[in-house]
Amino acid sequence: MLFSAPRREYAIADPSAPRTLREEITELGWSAEQLMSRVNQVRARRGLRPMHPKSAYPWLRGRRPSPDPLTAILVVLRERDRPATAADLGWDGPRPQRCRRALNAPWKAGLDELLDEITEFDLMKRRSLLLLSGMAVTASALDLLDGPASSLITPAAGGPWVSPHLADHIDDTIRQMRDLDDTEGSGAAVQWTSGLWRSLATILTRSRYDRRTGQRLHVSYLELSELYGWMLFDSAAHPQAQRVYQSGLLLTREVDGHPALDRATANLLASAGHQESWLGHHDEAATLLDVAARRTPHALTPRLRAVLADRALSAAGRQADPDRLRRAADHAHEHLLDTSAEDPWWSQWLTHPGVDACTGSASMPLP
Repeated sequence: MLFSAPRREYAIADPSAPRTLREEITELGWSAEQLMSRVNQVRARRGLRPMHPKSAYPWLRGRRPSPDPLTAILVVLRERDRPATAADLGWDGPRPQRCRRALNAPWKAGLDELLDEITEFDLMKRRSLLLLSGMAVTASALDLLDGPASSLITPAAGGPWVSPHLADHIDDTIRQMRDLDDTEGSGAAVQWTSGLWRSLATILTRSRYDRRTGQRLHVSYLELSELYGWMLFDSAAHPQAQRVYQSGLLLTREVDGHPALDRATANLLASAGHQESWLGHHDEAATLLDVAARRTPHALTPRLRAVLADRALSAAGRQADPDRLRRAADHAHEHLLDTSAEDPWWSQWLTHPGVDACTGSASMPLP
C-alpha cells in the first residue's frame, strides 16, 4: 500500500511588506562599515561631521535612525538605483515599546523612565544585574556622535523650586565626595554616593528650575555618575557601574550640549572605557575613548586631553601594546604642560608622577 507524503504549504512573501536595511545592503554586497562610509560621504557633502564606522549596527537590528542619518541612508540607496522611503524600510510606524525595566537595558530606555527607576530605594541591590557587552555598551556613546536627540528635560510642573544656591550646595557635595574617594577609597562611601545619585535624579525629574540651573544640574549629574560609576568599578560592582555610566550617557544624548556638559561627558566616557578595558572588552574600550576624543574636540581642555591619554595608555597596557602605550604616555605629559586654558576641577588629580606611575603599572605583564 502506497502512502503519499502530506502536502506542504509554503508562505508566499508579501511584495508590499517593508524591506529591512539589512536586506538592502546584503543585496548590494555591503558590510555595515561600507554602508557607513557612503553615509559619511553624503554627510560630508551636507557639511556634517562623520559618524562612527560602526553606527549602522543598531539600524541593521531594526533600530530607527535619527532624522539626519536616515536622510543620508535614503540618499545612498537612491544613488544606487534603489529608491526607498522610511516607510519602505519599516521606519514610519510607532517606535518600539520601551523596555519595562529601564536599568535592565538602559541603552534602550527613555531618560524619563530611567531616572524614575533610579529613584527607587536600593534598586541596584535588589536586582541581579549581568554585565553588558558589545553594542549594549557602546550604543549610547555612538548616538552621541549624531548630536542630542531633543532639548533640555522639561522640569516638573508644580514641583519644588531649585534655586542657584541649592545647585551650589549640590556641586560642593559632589566635590567633597570626590575628595573623600581620593583620600579614603570607595568603601562605605559608595552607599552615601548611591543615595546622592538617586536624590539628584529625583530633583531632575520632579522639581522646577530655570534653564541655567537646569544646565548646571545636568552637568552635576554627569559628574556624579562618573564618580559613582568609578566607585562601583573600584568595588568590583561592574554591572552596576556600567548602568551608572549608561544613565549619564543617556542624559547627554537627550539634552542640549554646552562646553561644561561636553567636558563632563568626555570624562565619563573615559572612565567607562577604562572599565571596559580592564574587563578585557578592548573593542568597546576603544570605541568609548574614540567617541570621547572625537565628539566635541573643541570643548576638551589640555588636562582633560591628558586624562584621555592616560586612559588610552592603560588600555594599551591591557593589550600589551608597548608602542601605543609610550605614545599615549608622551601625549599625556605633553598635554599636562599646556596651561593655555582653565581645566575642570575634577581633572586636577592627574599629574606627571601620576602618568609615570600609570605607565609603569601598564607596562607590567598581566597576571
